[in-house]
Amino acid sequence: MKVLREARDSLRAFAQMIGRPLLDYQAQALALETRTTVIVAPRQTGKSYSFGTLALFWAFRRPNQRVLIVSAGEEASKRLLAQIVEFAQSPILKGSVLNESMSVVTLSNGSEIRSVPSSERQIRGWTVDLLLVDEAAFVAPDVLLGAAIPTTIARPDARIVLCSTPWDMTSAFYRYALQGDEPESGVRTFRWRRLDCPWITPEAVEQARKTLPPPRFRAEFEGEFVGASDALFPLDEIRACTAAYNLLTPKDARGEEVVAGVDWGRAFDRHALVCVGVLEDFSRNEHPLLFIPYLDTSQRTYTEMVESVVRVVGERQRRMVTLHSPFYSRPIVESMGNGWTLHETAATLPRQESERQSGFSVRALVTETNGVGAMPSEELRRRLGRRVIPIHSSMRSKEDGYSRLRALLSDRRIVLPDSLELTRQLAGITYSASPSGGIHIAAADEATHDDLADALTLALSAVPVDIVANRLPSDEAERDVEWIETEGGVAVPRNPRPHKSGAFRRAQQRVVIW
Repeated sequence: MKVLREARDSLRAFAQMIGRPLLDYQAQALALETRTTVIVAPRQTGKSYSFGTLALFWAFRRPNQRVLIVSAGEEASKRLLAQIVEFAQSPILKGSVLNESMSVVTLSNGSEIRSVPSSERQIRGWTVDLLLVDEAAFVAPDVLLGAAIPTTIARPDARIVLCSTPWDMTSAFYRYALQGDEPESGVRTFRWRRLDCPWITPEAVEQARKTLPPPRFRAEFEGEFVGASDALFPLDEIRACTAAYNLLTPKDARGEEVVAGVDWGRAFDRHALVCVGVLEDFSRNEHPLLFIPYLDTSQRTYTEMVESVVRVVGERQRRMVTLHSPFYSRPIVESMGNGWTLHETAATLPRQESERQSGFSVRALVTETNGVGAMPSEELRRRLGRRVIPIHSSMRSKEDGYSRLRALLSDRRIVLPDSLELTRQLAGITYSASPSGGIHIAAADEATHDDLADALTLALSAVPVDIVANRLPSDEAERDVEWIETEGGVAVPRNPRPHKSGAFRRAQQRVVIW
């Protein structure tokens, strides 16, 4: 009983007893002596670890507590909840966890921990005792200020913790961090240091110092807010084109046309596949829009990634010719490959048609052949035929590709999914003048990667220039569509699909770079 009382009264004691001890700087910041606590932390300083311990402690200490964790992306929210479930396996909590699902953990004392991505739809309506916002600098201001923080208004003793790696000086997180430096503001700011983390080695820091642009190093490793003058894509511009729509998996697609780009991982990067389509918005917006219906990134082996891409794109199908008489009930003869198949009736035709319409119709797959990409690109070409377009990228082609994406973002002609990883990568792309007079697009650091960003520009290189200039007729009428909007006011269906009216029929002819 004494052990349990200590665990309920002290976060430090609770963490020690479940086998997840906190360092001094972590325990001090999580004492929550003011209503709002801001933690400005460099990478790998234990943010997620601390959040998981605090959430479990708060739910354990008193009955019927409501803890809400908001993460900047869906994968991050699942990862945090999984960590909490792992922590709850401690013997001291044996029997305390009654239920664990995709988004919630329920304890036997009636307390609940819920972890959700930064979506207004998933945040609004809750009343909570503890709000934890992870990577708060990447959460849109409307979501943070208009949805997340108001969940604590009805609870006078509620606590709010905003934690993030610092980013640019225009975010709501930055303004909160400044408030925490002012007495009597009701906000307290803690700044964690990498020097307090024994697991961050000097060798890793020096390597990062040599390879990263100075502003990026100060933000990622020193925890300093820096200007965004070297950023190719300002964060507010990315957010203006981002919407929390649901991605369309290939198995749920119905033959909608897309183009795709594949970037092959090397060194610290990962493989990435990004599909781009023309948004079916039923002419709701003023101009036709491009969007990302599907993306995937992983550290699979090259062979596994080739198989994954083939499953998305689909193996090359042999041409099927059907011969029949329209006036008589005669058997149907089909030619497939070198064989002939005789069908007694035409009943199989609708089923065959539906099979051909499943999955995406990928008109062009642009794959980078630089370095390690040569072998898998060649294998994709063998498996998928002429729609695979291998290219050897250069500094000039990369400049052209990213310039095209920048123009689309600036004109609000592309919609991005609410993916923390994609947002982080785009916001982490930097540029500088090259000695030859061009623009050098810097690769993101090893913690940020640039695989998704590169795959996106490869896919865009296959989009015909006039696609975003011409309004395409809708294939079907608008029925029961739930609409959401980007911060820039672009309307997007909650479950969007690419247009099916031949938007990319010319995509295979050549790769177009603006």
